[in-house]
Amino acid sequence: MFKHILKRLTGVISIVLLLNACSKDDQGPIQFSSDSIQGMLYYYEDESLGRIRLLDLESGIRRGYTLNASAGVTLQAICDDRSQLVLKAYKAPTISPAFNDGARFVKPYQGESGWMFTSNVIPGLISVDDDDWYDIHMNPDKFHAFKFHEMGEVNGEKEYAIESIHFPGHYIAYSGHPIQGTNTISYVEFPELDDAPRWRLFKPAGAYLEGNINLISTP
Repeated sequence: MFKHILKRLTGVISIVLLLNACSKDDQGPIQFSSDSIQGMLYYYEDESLGRIRLLDLESGIRRGYTLNASAGVTLQAICDDRSQLVLKAYKAPTISPAFNDGARFVKPYQGESGWMFTSNVIPGLISVDDDDWYDIHMNPDKFHAFKFHEMGEVNGEKEYAIESIHFPGHYIAYSGHPIQGTNTISYVEFPELDDAPRWRLFKPAGAYLEGNINLISTP
């Protein structure tokens, strides 16, 4: 009698596990929220000269340009010439441990990979993962979650202070890094949010084909 009951119980458990697996297969990859920040992030190194720095994840984190409309160098022209500069800060899905912190994950809008992260191994280091989507928020040495603080608008463009979720009070700055060099960005501690560097968001005109927006695979 006991063996019969145990056999039936084993069968029921097997069916439950099978249904659960099928449900996960049907779910497919978990995707980001549609609530996102998209555009080219930049700041003026010298506004009087039109000299700007861009958050370029495919070229050592930042790149410099001098705006000169008479020579055809405008923010729109830069985006048209280098579409990888158009970034997207995706809001974390509800399943992410960083969701309640208002976290966002940053990569080129058209790219399939290239997630920006701060390093736990080398303080201040900002870099980019070349891997495709995976559990990026679970890596113990690379922290991909950032919080975008709205800091107002300038000439119709929103400004953001970009804070590392895993290193509170540390913000993406443009003061260079001893390993990456002076022509890069790093995360730097600022006691007050108002003291943190502000990145302007330029939203280019035109159509851009979005790349892979998956964050994590189905469990």
